[in-house]
Formats: sequence, structure tokens, C-alpha cells
Amino acid sequence: MARQNIFSKIYDVVGAMDGAVDNLDGTLEGKFTIMRKTNRKNISNTKLTFTFNDPRVSNLGFKKVSFKENSSGSLFGDFGDDDQLGNPIKVKSGNMKYDYLYNGVNSDILSSCNFSENNLLLKLAVFPKFIERFQDKDDLVRVKVNKKGKKKFKPGLVGNFRVNLDENFVAIATGKKNKFSQNLIARADLEDSYDFLNSNFEACDNIVPVDSFSS
Repeated sequence: MARQNIFSKIYDVVGAMDGAVDNLDGTLEGKFTIMRKTNRKNISNTKLTFTFNDPRVSNLGFKKVSFKENSSGSLFGDFGDDDQLGNPIKVKSGNMKYDYLYNGVNSDILSSCNFSENNLLLKLAVFPKFIERFQDKDDLVRVKVNKKGKKKFKPGLVGNFRVNLDENFVAIATGKKNKFSQNLIARADLEDSYDFLNSNFEACDNIVPVDSFSS
């Protein structure tokens, strides 16, 4: 199984939504749950579920985006560059920025002539208040209540996300939906080639497209 990141999967799902819904634009919203557990060897097991709840896509059978990674490079999945580990850079605003490469299944992109030069999907800006948790993995959320009424906790995050189709970014926030702006923890800005609604990749002649695969 190829190592994955949630942003590549969101990109692919939005592309499918665009093909199924007429005149898709504006912002798509949803909720997310991320569970992460680190063993004694400091290897993280990460499970992510991002579910779109926009009424325009509510009847589609693929509104949920999820995967489980046994050795995840980050909270949001694999960066895609084992040598640089996301190429982390701290900018003047105090944000930490990370690169995520495209590791999705879009055959048109994977078989394009310019994919090798344009495999950077996005730059993720992690805001100062969340940097430590992003790097050190611990936040507690309630995942279920057992029959005796006792709460069971596991390391993870819950919150809301927004995919801005017009400005080509994904914003992520913890807490309640009505306090989205106050609780922003990260923003992923996609590269120009990976426009959600109008990607820019050159088709190659006489090259067999890469087959899609399922996780």
C-alpha cells in the first residue's frame, strides 16, 4: 500500500465531486476526526476521517475521506519526501510551513509529462498555537462512552474543515463550527498546478496512464 496524506485524498475526492455536481464552486465544509497513537519505538499509528456535510454533495457515495497509516510522517499523513520530512520552515509570522507531495490516484496527473517537476501539492501553514501539538502528537478527545457511562479517551483531534474552491486552500480548525475563525490551527494552500477545479498537467503521447489503486 502506498503511503498517503489526507490532502491528496481530499484533492481526489473534490475532483470526483466536481465531475458529479454541476457548477461546483464556493466552499465545501465538513468535520474531521484524527486519532494518533505512538508506540514505545516512537512510531505513530494515525487514523484520519474527513467527512463533507455540504448539501450539494450529501447524496454522493464518496463524501467521506479516510485512511489509516501505520507509520505516518505527520498528523495529516505522509509528507512524501523521506529525506526532508516536509521541508519545515518557520516564517516571520511564527507559522511553521511544511511541504506535502501529491500521492493520490488521479491517473491523468500521475501519467502527465510534467508530474515529476510538479509533484508538490501544497504548503501547510501550522499556526503557532498548534505547532507543539502538531509535532508532539498529544491532544485528548472523547471517542466513545462505554455502557457504564465512563468516558474513554484516546490521543487525537476533532474539529471542522473548509475547502475553498475559489481560492484553492483547505482550512482546519478545532472546536465548534461557529468559532471556526478563532480556532484555526492550520491552512493548506495548494500549488497553482493543483487547482481544485482546473488542474494544469500536460498529457503525454504514447504513454500508458498509471492505473488507479484503492487503499
